[in-house]
Amino acid sequence: MKKSIYLSFLLLLALVIAGCGKQLSKEDVLTKASNASKNLKSYSVEMMVKTETEELTTTVKATGDVTHNPDMAHLNMNIGMSGMSIDIEAYVSNEETYMSMLGEWIKMPSEESEIGSFDQLNEEEINKLLAFKDQFELTEEGNDYVLKLSGNQDGLKEIVDPLMSYSNPLEDFDSVEYTIKNMNYEIRIDKKSFIMATEKLDAELEMDGESIKLNVESKITNVDKVEPIVIPDKVKESATSYEDFEEQIDDINEVEYESASIEEIEEIVGFSVPQITDLPEGFTLLDSYYSEGTPTITIDYEKDDENWLSLEIYLTEEDYGEFDTESVTEVISINGHDAYYYEVDEDIHMITWKQNDMVLELFGFSSELSGEDIIKLAESVK
Repeated sequence: MKKSIYLSFLLLLALVIAGCGKQLSKEDVLTKASNASKNLKSYSVEMMVKTETEELTTTVKATGDVTHNPDMAHLNMNIGMSGMSIDIEAYVSNEETYMSMLGEWIKMPSEESEIGSFDQLNEEEINKLLAFKDQFELTEEGNDYVLKLSGNQDGLKEIVDPLMSYSNPLEDFDSVEYTIKNMNYEIRIDKKSFIMATEKLDAELEMDGESIKLNVESKITNVDKVEPIVIPDKVKESATSYEDFEEQIDDINEVEYESASIEEIEEIVGFSVPQITDLPEGFTLLDSYYSEGTPTITIDYEKDDENWLSLEIYLTEEDYGEFDTESVTEVISINGHDAYYYEVDEDIHMITWKQNDMVLELFGFSSELSGEDIIKLAESVK
């Protein structure tokens, strides 16, 4: 009887052990994740990137979809710094990127932008992690395998480089030199699908003698549930070529502005220069400039680094060129003149109008001033 019970116990134990199966190693988990990425059709991504230096904090928030065969991405990003922010929408393929910034679509080769690096769930990127299999620590939490890695050696740049590119999707970081003072990296891989569910990086870097803190958090959802991404025809048809966009920037950079007082500018142009006559509390005149080539007058006002105004005065409508009527938010009236109001972002507003044969353009970069406030300021320009 005792022997029968003992044999039954051994049989039950054997079944339990067989049911548990072989415990996966770090290499097993990463290899299965790499294999799973080969068959991945689509997913959605949510990402938050924060970069801190002694003088500046920058945040990048991104949401979007990625599809494969063919490789495509549709992303919506918000870049914030110094209390201001800018929204960017982008369609990305292997060959070209369409990016909307400040109300204008720009077409550029994808290699000109780091936006394409937002696709981290591909075989090449996950295979890079296999090189660090011996340095990872593997645990299990709920439905996930958790892989963690810490260190400060330069070899870890293979992990940090693509994540650093998220801190500014408009910047090329391939040639940036930096050292890793400390970093903690964590990925969670779903036990069933072996698709990466989350990715986290906390790193302290040093670049040109300056300390930089980099925090990246991303989350993957909607695996294989995203419809194929198609670039809308209206985006393609309205986009400015990258070459034309570069020429516009070059033209702006070539304009020489000389700092001069309002009185000095008035002596040059021979009339009273329009100014904001009812400044918000705390705002003061910062500087004024005159460009003979355009000719253009610029008057800047500031409360602090996060709140400032700029009034551009083009002396003739011909100097200004055509009004942008396509991306206008609303047509309004400023002192009896038709005006174009643009809400570029929650903290960025612009108004353009013709006054006394001149074209005036008022920019408001402020988290404290609303669109209505900027309109009132434009009405006070005399």
